[in-house]
Amino acid sequence: MIYRMSDKEKALFSKRLKELCDEKNLPEYGRQTLLRKKFGVSQEAVRKWLDGESIPKHSHKVALCDYFGVNFEWLSTGRGIKYQELNKAEKTLKMLGIDPDKLDLDQVESIKILMEIPKENRKQAKRVIETFAKPDNDGEEQGSGG
Repeated sequence: MIYRMSDKEKALFSKRLKELCDEKNLPEYGRQTLLRKKFGVSQEAVRKWLDGESIPKHSHKVALCDYFGVNFEWLSTGRGIKYQELNKAEKTLKMLGIDPDKLDLDQVESIKILMEIPKENRKQAKRVIETFAKPDNDGEEQGSGG
């Protein structure tokens, strides 16, 4: 037997999806296009999700959960804990006001490496990072002295 979602369930899913879009500051105008590109689906599919006419297939719900950082059960049914536990790197970035979704792959890899630096070496790593972050002083070499 195939279970069909009721109109009420579709409407509640749509409400949760819109809530997530608002929390992620996705503009109402252009939201469909952003989600279409992000998840590789048609504009019509996203419109139906947002208008409560249909529910995404399982794989798209999983991808939506990853993108928005929410639990599958909550997105699917509204039950359970809304947000997934953030990993240490994500928590640190958010604490610093950095949106992990706006980082490119190289930046993410660099951050992962930084997070693995042993505690006893972090002060040295901080000095290196600060040195590279400084603008050149009239062509003087960075990092000399110490």
